[in-house]
Amino acid sequence: MKATVNGPDGSQPVPLNCGDTVVEISVRSADGSNAQVYTVLVAPELIPMAVTFTDGKQQLDYECPVSLSAYYRPVSINHSDPKRVFSRPYIEMLARRSNVDPLSDCPLGDGWKVVELDLYREMSAALVKCFFICRGCDSVMKLSEPGSHSLDCPHRPTGDLDAEDVTETSWYKKHFASSSCLEIETKHIFEVRNWERRLQMTAGEDNVDKLCALAQDHLKLYRQRLPKPGDTLQYEDGQSPLHGLEQAAVHYASATSSRDARLHFLLGLVLEVQHYATDMYGLQRRLKGTERN
Repeated sequence: MKATVNGPDGSQPVPLNCGDTVVEISVRSADGSNAQVYTVLVAPELIPMAVTFTDGKQQLDYECPVSLSAYYRPVSINHSDPKRVFSRPYIEMLARRSNVDPLSDCPLGDGWKVVELDLYREMSAALVKCFFICRGCDSVMKLSEPGSHSLDCPHRPTGDLDAEDVTETSWYKKHFASSSCLEIETKHIFEVRNWERRLQMTAGEDNVDKLCALAQDHLKLYRQRLPKPGDTLQYEDGQSPLHGLEQAAVHYASATSSRDARLHFLLGLVLEVQHYATDMYGLQRRLKGTERN
């Protein structure tokens, strides 16, 4: 029996792309009467470190618009003009429920995913810097190589770092040794906006601690009511996840009358989550009092 990998010259190592690598293994019987080709798809793990290309233009060309990092297993949206390319895990996550293009809101349709094989090859040959350049490594290699290089890089941080190597330094003692070092002076100007004033009129409570506790309770309800895969996005009046966010915003806005800058920050976080809840979970308010997709 004879087996060859990626052609007759199967003795050479198969270089891996930054995305999927197709490896064809041809097996033929000893008498040559039977043959079978097996296809193995090799997908490298996502390296949890920032990749820095030596070419500034490539740094922009190979950047996923969702993760803002180098493409990982890149795919494009079929018939998109101009062509939109994403890292595969992120576009699949965004299209899992809504099935629309996240940049244009156009329906994706069937067969929308196009594997960018040419882009794989281009990126795999592009030159990048070592992950530990900040520690003094000046090595440059192809994008398909930094994972193996980092295992033997002499500038790689050791795994047995003693905490005292940090806590006993003058830098640490100056900035973190006492709680007073952590206090950051900020200039906070208290100003109540009209929209905050309208929210404050609807809470019916003036105790700051109670207002914050109520806001936390509504945030817990929001998280508990978030839809799970397969759920029908239809809720009774007052039972939607968005209702919990709205009530949390009302209570934090009412608490901001205490002139505590932290409460303004917490209110801003709630309003930000409320703003993106529609995109993340497909939630939106229905005019007749019910919320649905």
